[in-house]
Amino acid sequence: PLMSVGAVFSTPLALLLIPAGKFLSVFAARGETGKVRALLSDALRISLLFAVGMTFWLLWQGDALLVRLHVTDARILWPVAGFAILVCIEPIVSAAIRALQLFKPMLAAGLILPYFRLAGMLALLLPLGALDYLLAQFATQSFGVLFGAGVLYLFLRRAGPRAAYWSHWREMLRFALPLVALTLV
Repeated sequence: PLMSVGAVFSTPLALLLIPAGKFLSVFAARGETGKVRALLSDALRISLLFAVGMTFWLLWQGDALLVRLHVTDARILWPVAGFAILVCIEPIVSAAIRALQLFKPMLAAGLILPYFRLAGMLALLLPLGALDYLLAQFATQSFGVLFGAGVLYLFLRRAGPRAAYWSHWREMLRFALPLVALTLV
C-alpha cells in the first residue's frame, strides 16, 4: 500500500494525460518528431508540476496518511513521496520510449533492473527493515525512470525543433473523453 499511494493520488493527472501516450505514437509514426518533442515536454512539465504539488500535499498531510495506513515511522513518508513523483513521471517516459520504438534501451533496462534491485535489497534490507525495503524499491524505480529519461534526452536532442500539436486537440479530446468517462465510472 505504501508504494501505491501515489497511484491513487495521481489519478487526475492520469486522466489529463490519457491522450499523450497515443498521440506520441501517432506523431512518431508520422515522423513528426517536432510534435513528439513538444507533446513530450508539455506532458513532462505538467507531470512534474503535479508531482511537486502532490509531494507537498503528502508531506503536509502525511501524519494523517500514516495513521490510516497504521504506520508509525514518519521517515517512510519520504520514499512514499518519491514513489508519488515516479508514478507521475514514469508513464510519460515509458509511453515516449514505446512510441519512439527505442526497444533496445528498454531491453537493456529490463536486464539491468533486477540485479540493481537485488543489490539494493541485500545492501539495505537488514539495517532498517521496511524503510530500507522501500528505499531499495524506490532506487530501482528511480534508476529505470532516469535511464529512460536519459535515452529520451539523447534521442530528442538530435530531433528537430518543437512543432505545435494543438491543431489535433479535437482529435485528442474525442479519444480521451470515452476513456475518462469509463475511468470515472
